[in-house]
Amino acid sequence: MKTSKQVRAGRLCRVIALAVAAFVLGMAPDVIAARGLNKLQGISSTKSGSVTKIYLQMETKPTFTVYRLERPTRVIVDLANTTVKGYEDPVDVDSWAVRQVAVAKFSHTNSTITRVLIGFKRDSSYSVKAKENRVVVTVTAHSNPPKDRAKEKAKKVAKRAEAEAEEAKKLVAEAKKETRKVKEETRKVKSEAEHFRSKIQLARKKLQEAEEKARRLDEESRQTQSKLGQMRSKLEHLQSEAEKARKKLFYSRTETAKLE
Repeated sequence: MKTSKQVRAGRLCRVIALAVAAFVLGMAPDVIAARGLNKLQGISSTKSGSVTKIYLQMETKPTFTVYRLERPTRVIVDLANTTVKGYEDPVDVDSWAVRQVAVAKFSHTNSTITRVLIGFKRDSSYSVKAKENRVVVTVTAHSNPPKDRAKEKAKKVAKRAEAEAEEAKKLVAEAKKETRKVKEETRKVKSEAEHFRSKIQLARKKLQEAEEKARRLDEESRQTQSKLGQMRSKLEHLQSEAEKARKKLFYSRTETAKLE
């Protein structure tokens, strides 16, 4: 049993075949042939809500004709004097506005035509513009796709995560700033501590010198006191001898007076 996608692909292939036949029979618009053959290099698409964009990347600046067909609704882009390689099977876009993109190639009146059929998924409007070497087909559905609650929730979560990340960046920046400030203050404190340490070492050195000087003075004082003690002893001895001599002199004078 064929799947719905296979059925749609079969219908699109039949549409391509009918369009090719119609063109060969003269129903398609005339296309002005350019010199040399252009090349369809690739087909890509983007989708956002109700808008789908189909990009036809060409080798050189393209010449093309655009028209719309119904049942099923599709827009046709005929690329004049253009060849293509590959794309034998339809390209599934499966957006809200576009179902598939099919490609066919044929010749007509000395011109090689590459036909691109863009199948609509629902009622839509379209615009086709050439931008340098690219044809841009913009298909806009007349209705908006239903909101995907999971996606909306994911967007909110992502937005909240971005806000939290931004807040975290601010906090990190503030933390770095505070860290730099603390480092600078620490550097100043270390410098002041080093300065005070030098002062303390100098004070200790002076204190040691003062203590050494005090010890010397104390030693000299003890020596001086010892000398003073010795001198005092000598003085007392001399005073004692003088007293003895004075007594002897007094005795001698007394004796002499008696003899007279």
